[in-house]
Amino acid sequence: MTDEQTRFPFGPDFQKAVLALMIKDPVVLVRGIQHLRAEFFTVPELSWAFSVITEYNEKYGRMVTEAVFVEELRRIDATLRLSYTTTIKGIFELDVSHGVYIKEKLLEFIQRNEFVRTWQETEALYKAGVLDDAFDHVSASVARIKAIDFSKSDRSFFFEEFKEREQIRMLEQSSTGNNNFPTGIIPLDQSFGGRGPERGELIVVFADAKKGKSIFLVNIGAACVRSFSGRVLHMQLEGSRRQTEARYDARFSDHLYTDVKRGELQNDVRQKLVREYDRLQGRLVVRGLCDFDRTILDVEAEMQTLIAGGFKPDMVIVDYGDLLSPRKGGGRGDSYSDQGAVFRDLKTFAQKHNVVVWTASQAQRPANNRVEDPEYVVRVRNIADSYNKIRVADAIMSLNQTSVEKDAGVLRIYHELYRDNEAGRLIKVHVDFKKMFIGMPRFGL
Repeated sequence: MTDEQTRFPFGPDFQKAVLALMIKDPVVLVRGIQHLRAEFFTVPELSWAFSVITEYNEKYGRMVTEAVFVEELRRIDATLRLSYTTTIKGIFELDVSHGVYIKEKLLEFIQRNEFVRTWQETEALYKAGVLDDAFDHVSASVARIKAIDFSKSDRSFFFEEFKEREQIRMLEQSSTGNNNFPTGIIPLDQSFGGRGPERGELIVVFADAKKGKSIFLVNIGAACVRSFSGRVLHMQLEGSRRQTEARYDARFSDHLYTDVKRGELQNDVRQKLVREYDRLQGRLVVRGLCDFDRTILDVEAEMQTLIAGGFKPDMVIVDYGDLLSPRKGGGRGDSYSDQGAVFRDLKTFAQKHNVVVWTASQAQRPANNRVEDPEYVVRVRNIADSYNKIRVADAIMSLNQTSVEKDAGVLRIYHELYRDNEAGRLIKVHVDFKKMFIGMPRFGL
């Protein structure tokens, strides 16, 4: 198309947004491949990017990644590589929160380009003197252009669209990445079927006060980010965001929490941390939300803000669920029913956003010195406030530790339930609260 025909809203900025959606949205990719052509993109860098996206999908059946472009850019002439690299970086960084608008206008963009192509081909036939062929070509092309329906209604021609459905499903699977997010604690992951909790699940951790609930959740977040390239939103509802950040810094650096808080990391430790953080950028958001009467709507608002900015979490940590109020009525009423409603909201949130949700809850105040019994574990019957709040949980576990075990660096995780099945598994792990570490023992327990 000419510059006049492709000027706003169909110029290079619009075309970049189309490509950004093709690398992030499986539906746009599949339907775009069907109807878009490289020549529709008026800038050479964009036309090349479209070809890379489509050729990679055709060969491997997957959505293209930034790493693929890095490799392909090596083949570009050195005099042009900077321009191409800048363009590709811009596409991956583009905010596509306005994607609905782009999808709506994409049909018109395709139809206009098809019309121009048809006009040029028909004109060539006409000038060659084959009038019948010119007439047949324009007639067939007009019918084809009218049949293009990129912005489909919520309707399918079921049997005819099977191949498209299958391709979209496979692409969604590859673009979503991991559906399970292991904890990094092998015996605990075995209680989850060997692979950790799944998307859409709510996991609740119970413990007495000061038994490591928040530190445990930090370790879960670190394992997701570090080992499985997941994106984590950590909602801190008590204490400060800076405290949680310091815990993560101590966990990632394997260094003393007190040194982290005082800014006394040794230079070699700091440099190693910087290198790892450079690699993990875009994987962790810590959000402090310590106002009164917080509800699931506040968590939802933060989620929507991040998604609009291009950050889609795989895991959401809420530290902790007992501090949320029910979304209706503002303040607390009947504690028993309120807590049940809050945890149902968390489960609904996990399913709606297809994320793993981890949260914690307080056990009943200990009695009869049970805390010092090395055989005692917190069970669901010891839940404070409301048993209803764990009815919707997919997994329930507790953290247990006597003073002797604390001195020895031992913590017992009792994984009581997973979905409707009793897990009933007692797992001993190593703990070093000075370094915010909870995980597999470095030596046998």
